[in-house]
Amino acid sequence: MPRVQRPHNISLIGAGRVGSTLAVLLSRKGYRFLSVISRSPSSARSLARKLRVRIASSRIEDIPAESDLVMVAVPDESIETVVRDLAREVPLNWPRVTVFHVSGAVTRDALADAAVLGARTFSLHPIQLFPRKNTLKDQIAIMKGIWYGFEGERRAERTAKRLVRDLGGKIVVVPKQAKILYHAACVFASNYPVAVLAVAQSLARQAGLSGLAPLSPLINAAVGLASAGDPREALTGPIARGSVETVRRQRQALEALDPRVARAYAAIGSLALDLATEKGGMEKERIRILRNLLTSKP
Repeated sequence: MPRVQRPHNISLIGAGRVGSTLAVLLSRKGYRFLSVISRSPSSARSLARKLRVRIASSRIEDIPAESDLVMVAVPDESIETVVRDLAREVPLNWPRVTVFHVSGAVTRDALADAAVLGARTFSLHPIQLFPRKNTLKDQIAIMKGIWYGFEGERRAERTAKRLVRDLGGKIVVVPKQAKILYHAACVFASNYPVAVLAVAQSLARQAGLSGLAPLSPLINAAVGLASAGDPREALTGPIARGSVETVRRQRQALEALDPRVARAYAAIGSLALDLATEKGGMEKERIRILRNLLTSKP
């Protein structure tokens, strides 16, 4: 099989955390960037200096016509508009061009204006956190070995795999019809645990603890066990044991403290009861009482 060459003429639209991180990683692997386009001219110039790119602009039409790979790293709601402008304003050799975006929730349909002109299109979503507090150096340090969710045309899959390989990651193919569920999984895996841990921190402090530090071994063990295999095997605590009175008292205490937290406790507890039921070993009557306790109004 002949060796496939890397695209050598790349233009980036969007100089935020995701776009900047991926661009720097690819640049270090020998990919050549021709332009950086951003709503913020200063962001475009800053990243262009890192990539040693001469064209830094806020205008789509400044993308060079010889670009053969265009990475779109803008907010979800802007992707379709940006690509429509790209198709209208830049005279690319479209049948030889690949356009991709990095959104986890939006499908390649947002790139339809480029696809109609003959471009290969796909989405490639890095499954990693991009917190504001991270410097570019910090962010790059946590990118090694991560997974990337690919959704796109079959003919574009080879390009995506090559990019992921050079980014030092692994690829997973996501069916277009399941893209929003894929992203919801990412949200449950990253955003929601943060909110839950914030509640745990608040409750711990009200109970006289210093914060999350005393709970850290518990947190790390639970996440480690759940992510390493079957989450059902990691489930412990009052619901897993069928401790009806403990669950009742906790829900009552939380209801008096903050009804929103009590509702969250009940909703998540109901999901935990599903796991405990699937695992087996709890008598049906205890399951029924717990289910009623977690789903009825306090």
